[in-house]
Amino acid sequence: KLGQLIVVPLKTKIIKESWKLIEKHHICEADAIQITTAKHINATQFLTGDKKLHEIAEKEKINSTTSTKKLETISYKHATSNNLNVIRH
Repeated sequence: KLGQLIVVPLKTKIIKESWKLIEKHHICEADAIQITTAKHINATQFLTGDKKLHEIAEKEKINSTTSTKKLETISYKHATSNNLNVIRH
C-alpha cells in the first residue's frame, strides 16, 4: 500500500553512528544503517525476517518484530514523522 513507508535520506550522521553498531555487534553495513535509521527517526516498529537483526534491534531498544509471513498479512499504521514501519525483506 502506498503511503505506508517513507524514504529516509542517508546522512553522514547516520553513517557515522552505524559504524558503532558494526563494531559492537559485528553486523554488515546495511543492517547497521537500518537500525541506526530506525533509531534516528524514532520508528515505532522495525520489521525483519532476519532473526539476528531482530535480536540486535531489540538490544538497541527498538520495538522489533520478526516474521516470515507475507507482508500483506501484517497490519500497518500510516507513516508519519513519529509513526513509521521500517521493513527489511
